[in-house]
Amino acid sequence: MRRRDVDLELLDIDDSMVQRWLETLQQELPWLASSAGVKPSPSLLKAVGTKAYIKAGNLLELTAEGSFGNRRSIVIEGGNWSWR
Repeated sequence: MRRRDVDLELLDIDDSMVQRWLETLQQELPWLASSAGVKPSPSLLKAVGTKAYIKAGNLLELTAEGSFGNRRSIVIEGGNWSWR
């Protein structure tokens, strides 16, 4: 099954999963640590280059490319995200 690209504005992702994603990205984007007090939002996810994909089994994959071309991703299970 091919993954489907999804607009972040259409998703409601559990805050703990968004926080986990941002912490993962801090390894590639050190400047992101300075925004630790900022409330996670679709706009912030877009600003750091996050792309979202629906995978088989109701899984959501978030991916982004870091400062040096390294790609990071996490997979979020269906109970931790939903449609807006």
